[in-house]
Amino acid sequence: LRLDKYPLNVLIVDDIKPYKERKVAILNGAHTALVPVAFQAGLDTVGEAMNDAEICAFVEKAIYEEIIPVLDLPRDELESFASAVTGRFRNPYIKHQLLSIALNGMTKFRTRILPQLLAGQKAKGTLPARLTFALAALIAFYRGERNGETYPVQDDAHWLERYQQLWNQHRDRVIGTQELVAIVLAEKDHWEQDLTQVPGLVEQVANDLDAILEKGMREAVRPLC
Repeated sequence: LRLDKYPLNVLIVDDIKPYKERKVAILNGAHTALVPVAFQAGLDTVGEAMNDAEICAFVEKAIYEEIIPVLDLPRDELESFASAVTGRFRNPYIKHQLLSIALNGMTKFRTRILPQLLAGQKAKGTLPARLTFALAALIAFYRGERNGETYPVQDDAHWLERYQQLWNQHRDRVIGTQELVAIVLAEKDHWEQDLTQVPGLVEQVANDLDAILEKGMREAVRPLC
């Protein structure tokens, strides 16, 4: 059966890998970058985030300026897919809760965003600002507190215990922000490499994290919107 002979929205390709990577990087990656930023900015659903001018600008710039350029497909195909993805995010009939997407955020970041972050750094020699900020926002998310109220963080026991310990030490000024970030990024068993060896990554994530802690998410993310 030659599906390519029929007027169907079907691609016949020799290698499906780039299309799987496209879906993981753009659809899943955008979700993973969006969640900790939008939630800590006071929003609760993907739809609310996409209707928020600043948060929407942040995620769209992450997609078009930092994710798409390092993917191995024609840019017009990637942009068309990205447009469909952001349109889906805006669907007013889908109430996709940010906290539900946040499940296992550390693993999701490693598989969905880290490859593009590292590829961007390798290609340009500079860290992609929004993907790096998303990592800082993720670390901040594991404090489990928004506007003085706690919220449930769902991840494996290792990360829940580790972050509780690290944030307690940070609160008590036993460790500083840069040391906290370095400890997280040095977890080889999780990242499958020592991310403290990526030039400038610890420093940039720590700077972003300090901005989030000192100014709040809204003000911290604004320059990237």
